[in-house]
Amino acid sequence: MSSSSPFGPTFRKIREARGLSLKEVAADIVSPQFLSQFERSQKGVTIETFSRLLLSMGVDWDTFLSHYPGLTIQNFSPILMKYINQENMDFLAIIDRLKHEKSPVAEENKELWQLYLRSLEINVNNAMGKEIHLEDAPVSIQRIAQEVPFAYQNEIEQDFTIALLSVLPYEVVAKIRKESLELFESSYSAYSANALASLLLNLANYLIKKELYLEAKNFLQSINQLRKRKPILNTSISMQLEFMQVYALLGLNDKEGVYRAKQVMKALEGLIALENFGTPLVQIKTKFMLRVNELNHTSIDFFSE
Repeated sequence: MSSSSPFGPTFRKIREARGLSLKEVAADIVSPQFLSQFERSQKGVTIETFSRLLLSMGVDWDTFLSHYPGLTIQNFSPILMKYINQENMDFLAIIDRLKHEKSPVAEENKELWQLYLRSLEINVNNAMGKEIHLEDAPVSIQRIAQEVPFAYQNEIEQDFTIALLSVLPYEVVAKIRKESLELFESSYSAYSANALASLLLNLANYLIKKELYLEAKNFLQSINQLRKRKPILNTSISMQLEFMQVYALLGLNDKEGVYRAKQVMKALEGLIALENFGTPLVQIKTKFMLRVNELNHTSIDFFSE
């Protein structure tokens, strides 16, 4: 456990809340002076020693971790936003600048920082329609994306898995679909429901891109059944869910897809009329129209009244 580990301050917070002195907790494990240095992140300890200190304090690992804020990739977001707000350049140029970032959080967590940048790069290339390959990710991530259940991946690993969906084997994605539906079913907060719904949409898009329209239709129906018992999904996710259902129906040459596409268009036009939404929705509407026109091989003209 490195000297820069934030375990120490969390340990002190729990110790003080339990009314225990440094001497009481240190016991015969370490000196009180050493424990004080650890709590101030000036010294590191082994996992074995730390486990003994937890027992001395009367706390198990689960209790400790419930108080430990940890380090997630969200700690890096302010650094990214600083460049987005200041630099008039595209995302790939920003990522290139980020590779030379010297802020403390990036310097103290170099390995996680490099993984974060690689994940950003793959996601941006994905969004730009550039071809990506499984080999674009580090070897450890390739293994995790294919072998570790999604629910047991950490945040950065999940980001990589989502970015690499299009190049993962069908069998792997099928497992992720099953796990994600189960997680969505058990989610209870609006935050978790929306985060999982976003993942489910990525999975539905995988099926549509592979032209597995019947599977996509059934998968989307499962999502719709579950969402009735969930907190309200945000506008963007609800909209994308409607888009996907239209694409799946049209892929099956189902006329219902055209009727639903027309309903979606009316809803989009209504939202565009509201000043809050502006130009991005016009672009979304245009992309939707082009995609519907591309997939529509029914006898019904999408553009007719």
